Amino acid sequence: MKLDQLTAELTRQIGYEPSKYQTGILEWVLNRLGNGACNAVAGAGKSSTLRMVAIALESIGYKPSDIRVIVFGKENSKDLVTKFGVRWKASISTLHSAGFSLLRRELNIGDSRDIQISDGKYRRIAQDMDLIGKRGSRGTLTRDGAIGKDAEFLRLVNLMRLTNNYPTATSVKELCHHFEVEDIWEFSIVAAAVAECLRIGEQKARNNRFIDFTDQIWLPVKWEIYKRRWFKSYKFVLVDECQDLNAIKLELAIGLAGASGRQLFVGDPFQAIMGFAGADNRSYQNILSRTKATELPLSICYRCPRSHIDLVRRQFPNIPIEAKEDAITGEIQQLEEKDLEQQLRVGDRIISRKTAPLVSQCIKLIARGIAATVKGRDIGETIKRDLEEIASMPRFRYEDFHAVASEYRALKVLKYKEMDNEEQLIQNLNDKLEALATIYISQPQAKSIADLSAYIDSLFSDDISPITLSTCHRAKGLEGDRIFILKPEDMPMTWRNQMEWQKEQEDNLLYVALTRSKSELFVVGKPNWLPQEKPLEDTKSDTAKPLVPDLEPVGDELEIQEYSDLEDSLDWMPQSPLEDDDNDELTPTQSLDAKEQEELAIILESEEAAQTSDSTSITSLQSILTPKTNAQKRERVIQVLTNKDWQGKSDRAIASYCHVSAPFVGKLRAELARTGTVNISSERVDSKGRKLDTANIGTKPKQPQTQELTVGSPASVIQAKLRIEGETKEDLDAIALLLQQTFDVDEESGDYSNRDGNGYRRYLTVKVTSYESISFP
Repeated sequence: MKLDQLTAELTRQIGYEPSKYQTGILEWVLNRLGNGACNAVAGAGKSSTLRMVAIALESIGYKPSDIRVIVFGKENSKDLVTKFGVRWKASISTLHSAGFSLLRRELNIGDSRDIQISDGKYRRIAQDMDLIGKRGSRGTLTRDGAIGKDAEFLRLVNLMRLTNNYPTATSVKELCHHFEVEDIWEFSIVAAAVAECLRIGEQKARNNRFIDFTDQIWLPVKWEIYKRRWFKSYKFVLVDECQDLNAIKLELAIGLAGASGRQLFVGDPFQAIMGFAGADNRSYQNILSRTKATELPLSICYRCPRSHIDLVRRQFPNIPIEAKEDAITGEIQQLEEKDLEQQLRVGDRIISRKTAPLVSQCIKLIARGIAATVKGRDIGETIKRDLEEIASMPRFRYEDFHAVASEYRALKVLKYKEMDNEEQLIQNLNDKLEALATIYISQPQAKSIADLSAYIDSLFSDDISPITLSTCHRAKGLEGDRIFILKPEDMPMTWRNQMEWQKEQEDNLLYVALTRSKSELFVVGKPNWLPQEKPLEDTKSDTAKPLVPDLEPVGDELEIQEYSDLEDSLDWMPQSPLEDDDNDELTPTQSLDAKEQEELAIILESEEAAQTSDSTSITSLQSILTPKTNAQKRERVIQVLTNKDWQGKSDRAIASYCHVSAPFVGKLRAELARTGTVNISSERVDSKGRKLDTANIGTKPKQPQTQELTVGSPASVIQAKLRIEGETKEDLDAIALLLQQTFDVDEESGDYSNRDGNGYRRYLTVKVTSYESISFP
């Protein structure tokens, strides 16, 4: 069939004419020899192009059974079968499925139920060899100081197979460095242990038909099953998302084509972002050299509006991406984080480079009765591993979670010292611990690690929610009409001793984030890669319900518009000196008199001494990130005030240490005193045993002819009526619980059905203190 005839037939079948780039690929299929590599930009229609190639191959005599189409993931496989037609079902699969079919034939397995597949295979092997521990015991590798954690050894066993490496001291060291495998100390000992595990793993596959997920792609390559006489190689192999192939997958894909089959690899080298997980960050370039492939461009993006493409090209001029001819202009809007919830609608997606901001935002949405989840159940499992390690720390008590988490962080940072990627490891650690701290604070009803673990399971999901939040890694392959980029300043991430491939992948993550939207892109922040424009004004949709409750004043004494006008936090407080809305950048000695500066210097000196010792102290809380929300600030101050070594410090000194305001400390100290938790005394003792009279700290002698109001002096206590709304009464209970942690609630109404029949509402009357601003005579 000639090219023009094929083009006409494709137009009839798929409903539109192939682009000039797709026509070039079809011309290569019909008239050229050898292998090809299609450089496809984001949203270029890779699946549609693969379908065109399949139709072209059929037109020149190929049968579906002559062709193998490789995709990533079962869901993608199902989607492609729907597009290609049921006749192609046997030809479309993942590489794991293709490898599993080879193993079944090699091991003479007629029924797939006769083979045992378990992700715990190599854990069991290592435990049986006493290399790692079981039921709380320690294995020989830990006892001999060769490794620090069993999980890292098992990860190394997996990476050795994915990278198609043989375990030697050198290869173990290189893998640990490249993939940031921690706690591997004796490379020669570990290499020998990995080799023995893999040897036994092969035996168990042969003799017991016992494999794990990675075995499905590793063993066919290790045993070179595709070279068996019984194996019929494919005449044409099509591979989608080739930029994220790891070394073992590439070998298997090449093996499926045999010595004479042709191959077409389709992928975007600028979307290679899975290098941390075992993928070959140079996969696309290696394909070009290994297969001597002809490079074929696929440069038109059918997803993104023209303005989004312009932003990508301005940021990444080396990416050959083009907007389609009839692309809409689209919108790029910049807004502040406090305005985010006012803009959200059902179906929106929020993406971020880090996990902690997503966790915080998801909890806020749930508290307001909005169904939301963070995409990626495995991310939750990673966070839970750190949670379990914190719980296993000596002297751990649930109520001391922050202090123990701080000690855990200090120990991890100590291990990272002098490592080439020290800064990156610390950034990743901080991200996970900040997420855990947010979860801990948001669950005051939780009483144990098991409670937190269960909540993490509910927070992270692989399902789609009304509002779905995901990391950039998880957003790859997804799209939506409206995309919100949260904490855009985190992209691209940089750190000291960052390797070139890591820098490339951080740039690629930003590229992925910018190419997810089909209509509107919201940048929640002020990154340096976005041209600064006027902040987004209130453009709430008439059809979108507000995601936050309304505040209605009682009388005309207080005027508060919406919660979005208050501090961005898990609690909501009126803006006053009792909250920390003006101390985010408080310096240690700001607004302290000489005596208080001396006291603070003593405190900081004791803190420095504590940080250099092995003992646990409340000062280790400083290692956790500076508290950003009122709940976090309240938690920190209470931790300090309930420590007997700190009860004698002045309000301002503690305030400077905790990065809050002095009245905020005073208020909490008074609350704790009323419950008998702490004793208030004007006679206090510093950390060196010197007596201090703090009765007059922060006050000035009265002047006979002038009067001044101290900043933040209370003028009146008034009432405000709050209306909260939710889909269920349980949602109202959750919101009310958070409000009760911040306000003194005088009255709480019953629950009322909304007039439109959707959801419920409740009213709370709370006390709010009004504060005067400073005045001068």
